[in-house]
Amino acid sequence: MSVFRFKRRCPLRHRTTVWPWFLVASAAVPIIWLYSPPPFDSAELLAAALSGVWGVCFFLHRSHAENARFMKELLEYFNKRYDDQNNDLQKLLQKEGELDEDSKLAFIDYFNLCAEEWIFREAGYIYDPVWESWVNGMRQYARDLRVAELWRKENQTNSYYGFEFPVEMVAQADGKGQTNDTIAAPGGWPVR
Repeated sequence: MSVFRFKRRCPLRHRTTVWPWFLVASAAVPIIWLYSPPPFDSAELLAAALSGVWGVCFFLHRSHAENARFMKELLEYFNKRYDDQNNDLQKLLQKEGELDEDSKLAFIDYFNLCAEEWIFREAGYIYDPVWESWVNGMRQYARDLRVAELWRKENQTNSYYGFEFPVEMVAQADGKGQTNDTIAAPGGWPVR
């Protein structure tokens, strides 16, 4: 069981329930029309009501398709940016000693990527299972004390749109600055 509490809904969650509701509405309109008083029982009014119902249906369907396309583009964009950074970041974690300036800049770029992902999550475009996966990736870097310390310094600049990198509870570390202790993910949810 996941320790995350899913508070956000997937923006594409109800894609399969739109059509049955509109079929029900299409059946309900003629029934209501049959019991309408004389000024409202014209065939033109029935046609207009059915057209309105199906117009809303097609609008919602098209909106869903656009949201799906946008979410796909976001995932591709963020995953490509992460793929471009990942190998270099992994190599930097293997280095002994303090992070040099180039290493710090690479992690700052990664913090910016995470903050941009967080913005779209807060806007509802990235749903919880995807975010949980991304936080799992963030945790591998947050366990490194050098990265955690760099984040703490960077976070003081207030330039990450309210995003919190998951370094809240990094505790005792081994010789490489790694820890396996519980940390807090963005939003304060404990993760292990």
